[in-house]
Amino acid sequence: MPHRVLDALVEHFCRFATERRSLPVIWHQSLLTFAQRYKGDLTAEDKERLKALMRAQEHPLITPEIRRELFSAPNRGEPKPTSMLY
Repeated sequence: MPHRVLDALVEHFCRFATERRSLPVIWHQSLLTFAQRYKGDLTAEDKERLKALMRAQEHPLITPEIRRELFSAPNRGEPKPTSMLY
């Protein structure tokens, strides 16, 4: 997916940081799916913005999975770790 589309999606999700109502499970699931699919295409700044969003909009079961996905992958532009073959 083009980087500007990913940037727009991060912006879309981050708009919900100030939302006072409890967001539905499908919203959290959508964020999880986004993180699973595009975690390696996000910048460090994008991930920091999403981290702040997850502090504001937390789901007890889904948010830890989103964090695990986002922060287990290298950032956009960083070299991907090479796996060692034994």
